[in-house]
Amino acid sequence: MPNWHRLWRILMSASVVEVSRQQQLICAGELHPLVQAYIDHLLSKGYRPPTIQSIEGRVRHFCCWLGRSNIAIANIDAGTVDQFSRHRCQCAGKCVSFAPNARYVGIVHKFIDFLIEIDFVQRPSTELVTASDDRLLVYLDWLHRHRGLTVLTIRSR
Repeated sequence: MPNWHRLWRILMSASVVEVSRQQQLICAGELHPLVQAYIDHLLSKGYRPPTIQSIEGRVRHFCCWLGRSNIAIANIDAGTVDQFSRHRCQCAGKCVSFAPNARYVGIVHKFIDFLIEIDFVQRPSTELVTASDDRLLVYLDWLHRHRGLTVLTIRSR
């Protein structure tokens, strides 16, 4: 009999956690289909559910902020994520402290890279160098696409 009570408590606590998680999701607004497409993409790559839940919350937050800031997804540029990382967050309906770390911002950059990959967003035009050697431009593009370096990182080097 004691084991049944223990199992009941575990089952009930798991249910409460799931309900509270659903209530805490920030609304992505009109960008919800893009968030869902990204989640499906992550699932197809074999990401585990806890990782996907974490990523989904951060991507939803970014999309909610875009909507609240009246920034069209087509107008995303290198400074957009920087603005997002410094905003005074009221996205969930109340002011909360928001100090994203590099991983949080990296997830947002990966979401933007996904949108570029599916041709929903155009790659921001950036004049990184004005070199006459085309191999340098090809290498910088390779760093961005295949090594995951952001434009800001490439510029700082």
